[in-house]
Amino acid sequence: MIDLLDFIRKLNWAFFIKEKLVVSFSLLQSIFIEKFIHKCMSIFSMIQYKCKNDNLNVLINSEIKGC
Repeated sequence: MIDLLDFIRKLNWAFFIKEKLVVSFSLLQSIFIEKFIHKCMSIFSMIQYKCKNDNLNVLINSEIKGC
């Protein structure tokens, strides 16, 4: 026969572990999302920088050709 108190203790332990895993997973997920957003922002700023430079080069070239 299963000891009811032991069963409840194990069940509580299982729920405790589940809660810890959920918290750990959500923490990892938020870190991953933060890193992903940071990476996207840095890629976006690199593209933005390249576009600005390309526009500047086009502007300079057209100024030179205009002379």
